[in-house]
Amino acid sequence: MQDRVRRRIGTGLIVAALIMLGVAIAMRFAADEAAERHDRVEQTHAVLDLLERSYSAIKDAESAQRGFLLTGRPDLEMAFFANGPESRALAQTLADALAEHAEQQTRARRFASLIDERLSVAAEVLKIYRSEGLEAARASVDSGKGLELMLAIEQLRDEMAAAERRALSDRNERADVAAGRFLLGVELGQGLSVLILALVAWRMLVEMRQREWAESETLASNQQLTEVVRDLERRNQQTRAMTEFAGMLQSCKSVGEALGVCHDAMLRLSPATGGSLYLMRHSQNLLELAAMWGEPEPASASFLPPDDCWAMRRGQRYQVSDVGSATACAHVEHADDVQQGSSYLCLPLIAQGQIMGLLHLRGSEEAIDGDAAVAGAAAEQLSLALSNLQLQESLRVQSIRDPLTGLFNRRYLEESIERELARCQRRGLPLCVMMFDVDHFKRFNDTHGHDGGDALLAALGKLIPTQCRAEDIACRYGGEEFTIILPELSLELAAQRAEGLRQAVENLQVLHLKERLSAVTASIGLAAFPGNGQTSQDLMRQADAALYRAKREGRNRVVLA
Repeated sequence: MQDRVRRRIGTGLIVAALIMLGVAIAMRFAADEAAERHDRVEQTHAVLDLLERSYSAIKDAESAQRGFLLTGRPDLEMAFFANGPESRALAQTLADALAEHAEQQTRARRFASLIDERLSVAAEVLKIYRSEGLEAARASVDSGKGLELMLAIEQLRDEMAAAERRALSDRNERADVAAGRFLLGVELGQGLSVLILALVAWRMLVEMRQREWAESETLASNQQLTEVVRDLERRNQQTRAMTEFAGMLQSCKSVGEALGVCHDAMLRLSPATGGSLYLMRHSQNLLELAAMWGEPEPASASFLPPDDCWAMRRGQRYQVSDVGSATACAHVEHADDVQQGSSYLCLPLIAQGQIMGLLHLRGSEEAIDGDAAVAGAAAEQLSLALSNLQLQESLRVQSIRDPLTGLFNRRYLEESIERELARCQRRGLPLCVMMFDVDHFKRFNDTHGHDGGDALLAALGKLIPTQCRAEDIACRYGGEEFTIILPELSLELAAQRAEGLRQAVENLQVLHLKERLSAVTASIGLAAFPGNGQTSQDLMRQADAALYRAKREGRNRVVLA
């Protein structure tokens, strides 16, 4: 009888262990599957990025060709021949990236073929321009073949992007279904294991009543099993919270949102500890307090040098069981709320080899030991999220800003003028376009070198916004030429602002390498809607023509279209 009971107990424990092992294996497979899904999502984003970059390159090439036909400027012709190979290379890279997707690769090859055909048509127009003149080139452009090709390219780009987004949506839906099944399986497995463990405990209690000599041993086993159940429940809660935390971080659009998600998640993941989160400033010389949580919140300095923390120095986690018996970090030693015997954990936030910040937890030794693993996982997820958000913000700024002047670039200009012109047309309001060019810039470059020219352009990038309203859009059109969109402003007021800008440029003093550079002047052309044109192309052309009249009439003046 006793042997049969022991066999049943042993069998129950083995079954429970196998179920828990199965749950652990399932969790491992789920983690691998999640990593694979993440790689596929990254590949999809990379394909979308290549698609947009190749499209932008062919658009830039087309814009450069049109600008060259209008102005005859050699730099625009050079820009066309520079963007052409780039668009071809990006289209070929896109086709290579879609090697495993036959349908998308077919579209990508068609996309590359259309780009090549469009560049050939543009090159033929330039050839006609050189051999037969502007009117012949315009007649070739008016044939509409280039426009048809660009419309086909844009349509094919939209089809490919839509296909990639549909694939991404399908993957996300399948991931949600798989996650639901996985969580259900984990909960069923844990529930079954708990049930089996409860049955084993009950049978052991029966055996304890029958066998007084086994009372103490049975009681100890029961307590141990209860702790296992509690630990499983706690780990299950942490797993669900961690999964939700990772999903929320992937959906964050800003660092502020990510910090809020981290604050709420750490309250659930590590309720027995207090913590604080520091982010590294751009100067890389100070950590700035970004969030705190826990009861009570740790007394944390608003700023601390990275060298005050051993984890930041070593680039890895640093845990101290007793601040009085180990080498404690300087930022903990100097804190007002530190008590002897307390423990803390510092985790550096590192992604792509770059230190993003510091996660600091403080509490009892038991709480710190129990939450160290989940805190490390949270720090890793947060590091990747912050890195991705910073990269997204950097790419967004690079896509619309000129790096030398800090003004908007030509691509943003083309998008903004269409939007602002449509808005003013709907509301019956005027809109002015100001083309602004530095006089004798080549001579200035020859005198002071290209570094001096860059210093002048950077100074103009700071000066121009001071002469603009908040709603004005100042852009670097190319080289030493700038364009300012003035919504809801009449031609008379725009002329006054242009004159103010001309005087400001004339009075501008630029220091470079402790040397004051030569003074410069500016020629400005103005065109207004609706008087000088109904489309953005008309306004830009009229403003550019007025600018060239200003140069022909002696420079350093404002001329109206």
